[in-house]
Amino acid sequence: MRFNNGQKLTISFLEKNDLKHGELILETGENIKKYVEHIAWNKDSTILALVLRQENDSYLQLWSSSNYHWYLKQSFSFSSINIQTLLWNIDINNKLICITNNGQYHSMSWSWISQVSYTNTRSLVFLIDGCHLFISDFTHSSIPPSMSSYEIICPLPILAIAFDDDDDHYQLILILSDCSLATCSSSSSSSSNLTNFRRIIHLSEIKSVHYVISLISSTESSIKNIHNTTYYRLINQEFYFIENSHLYTG
Repeated sequence: MRFNNGQKLTISFLEKNDLKHGELILETGENIKKYVEHIAWNKDSTILALVLRQENDSYLQLWSSSNYHWYLKQSFSFSSINIQTLLWNIDINNKLICITNNGQYHSMSWSWISQVSYTNTRSLVFLIDGCHLFISDFTHSSIPPSMSSYEIICPLPILAIAFDDDDDHYQLILILSDCSLATCSSSSSSSSNLTNFRRIIHLSEIKSVHYVISLISSTESSIKNIHNTTYYRLINQEFYFIENSHLYTG
């Protein structure tokens, strides 16, 4: 771990011969105040768990690597709470244990899910990387990660996505790290019709444009406990999710 001229916080990986073999960038900008407090690999070294600290707040991040690129897959903030212990279960694969300074015990089990959407006209693959959602349209071309056909950038890290397979007007809901929801759509509208909150990068030969059309704040979001929420799905433009073993719609 190192600071580069005070503008970038990185973790570098070294081989046994002391040669550098990749790095991941945790933070960029002026006057970085966060620092890494805990580092832990899971059982098969496919997930790197980090705890970042800034004053009285802690941040839990889960990273994975593919094709020489590091992806931020999950990010949680613990306001006014410090994570004292971070451990991976040695018997149960991908089960993470956190203990905080106020005595809370968090047990999280993770599994790999491929987010693939098939319609009559398109085949889309979604890939989360922190605030970025990469979308590859395999109907037009085969693009290896970390490249993509489209890129949606949100103000906060993305935890999960829900999509509705509709050929006419493709819908997406992004669940952000503060429990807020970003709703997105895909259409042939020109970029001049986009609302204030958006950031779009797409291939010029693909006419469809993906963009964020609204942002539902965490206070208005139907999701209350992001740590205990699973299975996000859009069905007929209705949002469904499971929280604490109960099925909700919102």
